[in-house]
Parts: sequence; structure tokens; C-alpha cells
Amino acid sequence: MMLLVAYLVCTFWATRRAKTYDITADVVGSITTTALISGVLGARIMHFLLYPEGYHSFGDFLKLNEGGLVLYGFILTTPLALWWSLRRHDVDFSTFFMIFTPVVPLGIGIGRVGCFFNGCCYGVRGDQPWCVLFPEGAPAYGSGLIEPFPVHPSQLYAFAMGLSVSLCLRSLPTIIRSLKGSQMALSFLFLYGLARLIEEGFRGDTPKHVMGFLTAGQGISLLLILVSLPLLAFSFIKEKRV
Repeated sequence: MMLLVAYLVCTFWATRRAKTYDITADVVGSITTTALISGVLGARIMHFLLYPEGYHSFGDFLKLNEGGLVLYGFILTTPLALWWSLRRHDVDFSTFFMIFTPVVPLGIGIGRVGCFFNGCCYGVRGDQPWCVLFPEGAPAYGSGLIEPFPVHPSQLYAFAMGLSVSLCLRSLPTIIRSLKGSQMALSFLFLYGLARLIEEGFRGDTPKHVMGFLTAGQGISLLLILVSLPLLAFSFIKEKRV
């Protein structure tokens, strides 16, 4: 349900932003639909690759209502799907980044609210007043132990961070008048990578796949930061010299 809400909100906002670039609502809807379908497919494939023990038949792959989406799996499927969609509608990547980049983190954050309702992607144990005790039957209930305990609502942290990143990206063209689409995209990779790196620190459901002390999400986030920050700095330095 929350994936649908995220899709509708993002499509509505992107449609409003696209008017500046004379791109129609039909084109925006086609692009967002392509991103949604390819993104969910990639997220499911990534979950299967990381947690194959949870899949016993092809039918298990289709049980999206039970959770099991790894966000960074979009890397596996979405870039090629978007390239095809943008080429089909004659939209260049720079324009695409300027329209859609601020929208994406909000959509991700709304999706995380669905994780909260489902009880998956839960946080580590905590005793703060805002920590949550999930009901019996939820994936977070007791976190595999006999006695349940309160956990950090890491899903809501993710929503807050997604909203914050969206607002930052929305403000960038106002702050930097000469901002290009590629710089907007690199800014997204850096800011979202940083936010996800922090968010994953509160997660209690993900094993340390990378080097024994980082989750897969943290490993990819760190890579995004290390790649995007130098490229972003270089692009601004090069532009200033010119």
C-alpha cells in the first residue's frame, strides 16, 4: 500500500516539477511506472541474493506482502529500464535528474513507513521513550527471542532522513543557480548515501555482510559517498576554472 502511496506522491510532485521543462504528465507517469516496476524487481532479486534461505519456490519470490525488498537492488534493474524509457520519450538525463532527483528520497521514505506498518526493517533494542514494541506476529516481535523488547523505529528515522534529503535537493538549484543535472545526481548519491549509512546504524535486522562490521546497505552507502563526493567536488572546481 505504501509503495502505491509513494508512487502517487512522487508522480504528482514530479509532474509539477516537469512543467518547467515542458514535459507532460503522461511522460512523467510512464517514467515513474517504469522506475517502480524495475525497482521492485531489482529489490526482490537483491533480497534473494542476500537471503536465499528464505526462498523455497518461485511462489515465495512473489510474496511481496511479506516484505523482502532490498532497496539498493534497484541498481541491478532500474538504470537500464530508465535509459530505455527516457530514450523512448526523448528526455535527456540532465533534465531527468533535475526533475526527479529531489522526488526520489521522499518516495523511499514513504516506502519505509510501509516497513514500519509491517514490522520489518526494525531497529536495535532501545529504552528511549519513542522506541516501539511491535505486536506479536510482526517480524520485529522479540527479534527472535522469547521475550519481546522495544526497538528503535528505524523505519521512521529513514522516512525523516528521506524527507530531509528531498528538501535539501529541492533547495540546491536555488542556492546554486548554475547547478547541472549531473551535479544534482551526484548530490543525491552523496546525501542519500550519508543518510542511509546513519540509518543502517540503528537497524537490528541486518547481518554484517561487509568486512564483518558493516551491513550490505552500509557498504553500498559508503561506496556511494566515496565515489560521489570527489566527482562532485571535481565538477564544481572544473566549472569554476572555466
